[in-house]
Amino acid sequence: SVTGPLTYLPFGAGPRLCIGRDLALMEAPLVVAALAHVLLARPLRPTSVLPDFGVTLRPKGGLPASLVRRRRR
Repeated sequence: SVTGPLTYLPFGAGPRLCIGRDLALMEAPLVVAALAHVLLARPLRPTSVLPDFGVTLRPKGGLPASLVRRRRR
């Protein structure tokens, strides 16, 4: 496997680096945490997740899941 600072480039690199990168990197974990607080993701079928390398990194064949509201305690 190839690793390094330029292995995964969702925001580009160098002089053409995305202007919204820092905001996205700060905001995304907050959004995921807020959603995870009220929703639970369940895979629709058991599977191994394999990477699909392209312009972005994604799960090969997708990752079908259902979202269900968490019960209040």
